[in-house]
Amino acid sequence: DYNWFRNSMIQFSGSKTAKLPHDHHELMAMCAPRALLVTGNTDYEWLANPSCYVSAAAAQKIYNTLGIGDRFGYYIDGGHGHCQIPASQLPAIEAFVDKFLLGDTSVNTNVATNPYPKIFPEYWFDWWGTDEPAFAILDRGESDEVWFEAECLEIGSAWNVRLDTEASNGIYIVPKDGLDGSDGPITDNDALVHIPFTANATATYYLYCRLNCPTSNDDTYWLKVNDGNFVKRNAYGTDGWEWKQMSSFSLTPGDHNLTISYLEDGMKIDKICISEFTYPPGDLGETAETICTPDTTTKPYSPPEEVNIEAYTIDNYSLDQNYPNPLTNNTNIAFVIPHTTFVSLKIYSVHGKEIAELAGKEFTAGRHIVEFDAQNLSKGMYYYTIKADKYTASRKMIVQTE
Repeated sequence: DYNWFRNSMIQFSGSKTAKLPHDHHELMAMCAPRALLVTGNTDYEWLANPSCYVSAAAAQKIYNTLGIGDRFGYYIDGGHGHCQIPASQLPAIEAFVDKFLLGDTSVNTNVATNPYPKIFPEYWFDWWGTDEPAFAILDRGESDEVWFEAECLEIGSAWNVRLDTEASNGIYIVPKDGLDGSDGPITDNDALVHIPFTANATATYYLYCRLNCPTSNDDTYWLKVNDGNFVKRNAYGTDGWEWKQMSSFSLTPGDHNLTISYLEDGMKIDKICISEFTYPPGDLGETAETICTPDTTTKPYSPPEEVNIEAYTIDNYSLDQNYPNPLTNNTNIAFVIPHTTFVSLKIYSVHGKEIAELAGKEFTAGRHIVEFDAQNLSKGMYYYTIKADKYTASRKMIVQTE
């Protein structure tokens, strides 16, 4: 059960326990200058050991900066019971006890054991010491990956090819104005973008896209891997051109195909990388396999009168940013649920007082939009919170007066 946690922690249950956003490294660093040894157990997913590793590495950097790096260590492994000190961790624990409680300064307390060779903590804190917080651009090494300029793929006439000096190759693609695939993926060939590629390993591959999503209504498309069902993929907005991880999938060596169908009409796609590397690219990425000079003239396209909407899968919950935001009167709040269930959607003040209930009933699977009239609210910041099954999420909403 969740009796030990706030309700807001439920959104990090199950497979999302490794995504806790709390600044645990700051809590660890508050122990300085006292010694601290952090331990973990990878057999218990809910202990969020990948997050523990990154936080511990960040705390280690703080201790190092203070000149007391030997007073901090971490030992994360598995193969033992919960709340149990295994034989593997005993030497590290005994070393900390001997040095910092019994005064044996000859003991080595440089302990940094973890089972995550593909996690690079510096991705999150390499910028420390500068005035420009940003994720690090990591060396992608010999990772199996392939790069595409979106405009050089097989593109249906539902997509426009447009110029932008800030785009890779100076060009991007975007669905034509007014197109809407929110009822399901449209699968006539003119609506699609085909991405054929070859995988050289049995591995999990990640789809990274360099996107520009002007609003929360311009950040979603449909994606299909090989002959599977289409799945809705949301970038959750961007600040100009940004790399976003849009999906991941397990592949075997051989030829594969990704297919994109439009959903919202404003999502601009510049460049695509399919890689087994677990971190997104930076800047413009690496050179694509094919560079072309595409035709940027607008081609005619009309959605088919009899729309062929292919079967699709909704595999997650989501709560979108309200639009417009900031707002002066009405605003729309959209959410997605993977199956029919009871949904609660409420507005709260910054002090936690309930302002309005927008939903308190059963909804069918899919995307829903609820309108909220904020004309009677005072200027300021508010929160809206959704609860569905064990999913809970909140977003900020800014109300401005006319």
